[in-house]
Amino acid sequence: MLKCDICYIETGVISTGIQNGKLKHFCERCIIPIKKAEQKLTELERKQQKEAVERERKRLEEAVERKRKRLEEAVELQKRRREEAVELQKEAVELQKEAVERERKRLEEIQLANETRKQKHIEIHNRQKEIFGATLIDKLREDYEVALNSIEIDVKELIENDEDMRALSVLGNNLNTIIEIHGMLDNFYDIIYNYSEVLSHFHSKRIKELGHSLIPLRTQRKTIGLEQEVAELMTVSALEDIGFNKKHWYFKPCFINEIGYLFDVLPILIEPNFIPLEINDETSEANQKSERYISSKVKISVWRRDRGKCFECGSREKLEYDHIIPVSKGGSSTERNVQLLCERCNRHKSATIQ
Repeated sequence: MLKCDICYIETGVISTGIQNGKLKHFCERCIIPIKKAEQKLTELERKQQKEAVERERKRLEEAVERKRKRLEEAVELQKRRREEAVELQKEAVELQKEAVERERKRLEEIQLANETRKQKHIEIHNRQKEIFGATLIDKLREDYEVALNSIEIDVKELIENDEDMRALSVLGNNLNTIIEIHGMLDNFYDIIYNYSEVLSHFHSKRIKELGHSLIPLRTQRKTIGLEQEVAELMTVSALEDIGFNKKHWYFKPCFINEIGYLFDVLPILIEPNFIPLEINDETSEANQKSERYISSKVKISVWRRDRGKCFECGSREKLEYDHIIPVSKGGSSTERNVQLLCERCNRHKSATIQ
């Protein structure tokens, strides 16, 4: 007979079980509540486990739902951004088209204004030429075009004939001619530019006929401290705006377009009967009868030949027309006997002759 570990009654019907980690013996009467308690505990555990599984399922469903919503929101956001990007691109294309159209119209207007201005300049120049004949600027233009054509034709032919050194010699002479012509034109323009306020103050008709403000070229820009490269870029841009954008295989754009601009504006800005270094009373009847009198035609030819600088030292300051052989010693007032000298060289020559 075994004794029940709960009621301590000896009985023949005994159940065994583990309680608190020890083997226990239970009678039939005492085992019933234990089994009921175990059953309840098992049911509670199953219920809790079921609830835990349900909670986990709901948590996972909610997580999946949140993830789905975030994905949908991201897709929607990406879609809106693509639509906005497409709209912005369309707007940008439209703005670009409008800008291109505005620029095209602006360039057409500039081109038309430039053509009108150039045509007006040509008409004024031709009218002056009919009255006064070829001016100093006209003659310089002829020399320039001859030198430029010589580079294009003569130099090319000499090189093709295997006469390279002669070609380079001709090139050098023509380059010197063109550079000297540019120097003379630039000198005239610099004087006008520096005193343009005076001309405007007294209502110069020539400034009005020009049709636009005087453009500062390299010489004027460098006087305010700009570096040469910057001055050239700014000058090229300014000349392009009024239609001077010629290209040349040898000369820089700034140089070749400055000459074009100077030949365009100087016939308007300089009176056609202007003679360099001429004093008012030199044209009087008494002076014209004098043996020392030098005609306007000779003066222009001498100025053109000597490139507007002293024949001896190359200075452009305080120039004078000088008789190579003095009139007192039988010299004439022809082009061959007249030269340009600066005041210092002329005084030195006079002292030497005396």
